[in-house]
Amino acid sequence: MLSIRRSSAVNDAHVDGAWSVSCAMNSSGDHETFVSGGRDGVVRVWKLISDSTKSNSDSLMDSTSKSVDIQPCIDIKTHVLGVVSVDIDPNASVIASSSLDGWMYLMHASNGTQIARIDTTLTEAWCVSLSPDAKRVAGASQYGKVNLWSVETGEKLSSMNTSDTSNTGTKSEAKMVMCVRYSADGSCIGSGSSDGSVRVFDTETGKVISSTKPHSMSVRGLSWIGARSTDEIVTCGEDSLVCIHDVRSGKVVSSWRAHSGAVYGVDCAHQTRSVMSTCGSDGFIKVWDARSSDSSGYACVGSIKAHSDQAWGVRFFSNDSKLVSVGDDGSLILYECASSDQIQT
Repeated sequence: MLSIRRSSAVNDAHVDGAWSVSCAMNSSGDHETFVSGGRDGVVRVWKLISDSTKSNSDSLMDSTSKSVDIQPCIDIKTHVLGVVSVDIDPNASVIASSSLDGWMYLMHASNGTQIARIDTTLTEAWCVSLSPDAKRVAGASQYGKVNLWSVETGEKLSSMNTSDTSNTGTKSEAKMVMCVRYSADGSCIGSGSSDGSVRVFDTETGKVISSTKPHSMSVRGLSWIGARSTDEIVTCGEDSLVCIHDVRSGKVVSSWRAHSGAVYGVDCAHQTRSVMSTCGSDGFIKVWDARSSDSSGYACVGSIKAHSDQAWGVRFFSNDSKLVSVGDDGSLILYECASSDQIQT
């Protein structure tokens, strides 16, 4: 059975709260690079330096690990108010950030230098997501749109409207988009809105290809299930629910109450379709595995009360052997993730 344990932490990663986190494998593949943003307005780049040796298997269950060291590498102090969303592309070349100050910044991950500065007036990019090739960045709009900008120039390229459901045959009123995320192949963007609705866009046509409303409150996070698939997404919301969506049919195939309060973050493992992690207002980090469930859903195989305040974000590292979370207590926490016989508590 899969297990997790807390391995290390930076208790003062951000002053007065760490609000967002995103992970990538750098171009050399030697060290994990990840980025966080917080209430203090700082975007911080970290590296996970490890002497771990990965087995020949790609399986999360077969990963091994030794000691690790979390090292802050770059502090980017461009925002004057809290950073609500950060993202880094898979090759760790570009960082995107959005803030309560109404600006979105695009920066080189290697040194933190600015690529573009975009005035979003806060309403046009509450949450940001970089395309896999780092050429575009998507932003969640208060006015029910998903906006796309060029990373190189900062030029606004297009807007996709969540109320445009002509392809799905349903009617919808535009509500604030709370979260967006590119699929791994860049062909789709998933979005979640304040009215509990979830939509998937075709990035080539800009049309809605799937639309559901599984949540009774705001959708706060989403992730694609399977590294190379666009068939299913998982969402989480303020109603405590986690929901699995079949993109092709537009139906919710599974849902469950994951935390005692709001669920603010969800992320799926990269190497297996059956594992995901969630975080919530209760401060817990949980890992779910479909292989351990006796039904069509997911079973909780690991649960840690990690944060003393609400946990805002959780992400898997590229080989799925580790997780990182951030919370309102200002801490950034690292977890080992492996089969129970590999983790010594």
